[in-house]
Amino acid sequence: MAKACVAAGTRSLSEFARLAVFDKVEALSSRSLVLNRDLNTLATQLGGLNEALRQASSRISLLLGPSGTGPATEEPSDPGKRNP
Repeated sequence: MAKACVAAGTRSLSEFARLAVFDKVEALSSRSLVLNRDLNTLATQLGGLNEALRQASSRISLLLGPSGTGPATEEPSDPGKRNP
């Protein structure tokens, strides 16, 4: 404990403990603010990701056609049938 007090620059164990308690209280009170900021950042990034996925989906639809119809390919020809 003495090394921790010296490393923290405190004069005594009681000062070290008092500062540690104050730091803990401050961290707990600012925790919700940090969480709110993190959630806002996450929402912004998810919005950007959603837009990128929407653009990618549009480009894929242009290449493959509307969803549910599959790629635009010709049906295999039946050797027994004659093409008109």
